[in-house]
Amino acid sequence: MTMATSDTAEREILFVLGSARSGTTFLNNFLDRWFDYGMGPEGTFIEPFQRRLARYGDLSKQENLTRLVEDVSRCQMLEIMRSKYRDSKKVDITPQDILSRMPEQSYAGVVYGVFRALADLRGKSRVGNKNPGYWTHLDLLDRLFGENAKYIAILRDGRDVFLSLQGTPWGGHSAYKAATRWRDALQAIEAAQRRCGPERFLLLRYEDLLRAPEETIARIADFLKITLTAKTRAAILAEAQSNPKKGNFNKWPEQMTAGDRRVFEAVAGDELAAHGYEVMSRRPRLSFFEKRYYDLVELARLARINYYHLRNKEPGDTKRKAREAAQRS
Repeated sequence: MTMATSDTAEREILFVLGSARSGTTFLNNFLDRWFDYGMGPEGTFIEPFQRRLARYGDLSKQENLTRLVEDVSRCQMLEIMRSKYRDSKKVDITPQDILSRMPEQSYAGVVYGVFRALADLRGKSRVGNKNPGYWTHLDLLDRLFGENAKYIAILRDGRDVFLSLQGTPWGGHSAYKAATRWRDALQAIEAAQRRCGPERFLLLRYEDLLRAPEETIARIADFLKITLTAKTRAAILAEAQSNPKKGNFNKWPEQMTAGDRRVFEAVAGDELAAHGYEVMSRRPRLSFFEKRYYDLVELARLARINYYHLRNKEPGDTKRKAREAAQRS
């Protein structure tokens, strides 16, 4: 196999991101269904393998590249598609599937090869992936894909995000930590938006996608340079009108306690106001001791999360267990 070697993949790719529970899955499924993107599970492998690249050596050497691709093919994202999807949606992406679709012999080429294989094997024409956590390593994605990367970030009222987090096994954040995480994600997204410009970065509001679907769909289509037929637009709008979750926003006024609202707006009130969300006329403040208390609450939450993951690990969650399963089969 002969390939070019460089630091940046040469094919267009779309990344969808946002603070967790902001509507990234909703947008992911929307793009998969109506814009023909093969999105798949969250691409959580990119940053961890980047940190471990040194152990694989020079990727221009075929044996090193193959070893990396074999390990990536056993990552949790691909194990999910292999073992946890329903039979009709299962996809088994092999090392050869990845190698045969790499535009170049580099780590960027490997990442692109994974997502291109995922799209091809699902019968999709466009390459993309969703991961809320992409906001933590946008610089890495830009180094890998440069001008060929496009981004759609979705923004949701952070107070509704906080409420949504309470219903997840890995959530349960205090209002203080939820606000801190939401604010940090938004600031990283805004920095990337300034750096990439409107041709490569689109910021959407979750609320607009639900209550003004026609205008939001037009923005997405223009950004992606995709022409939708009148029939497709009508089908999308019909689906939006019948969506049982079309009113799934602005829940916080009734469901959020006054204390949690005070804490959240003390941390992220400026960011909420800057994006048109209603806030208190006078910004609340937190004392030093309140902040330290919430830091301790967060440590306790993380301990519970780690315990949960240890109790619920399954084969395929680690490279070692994946290899053991392969040897048994």
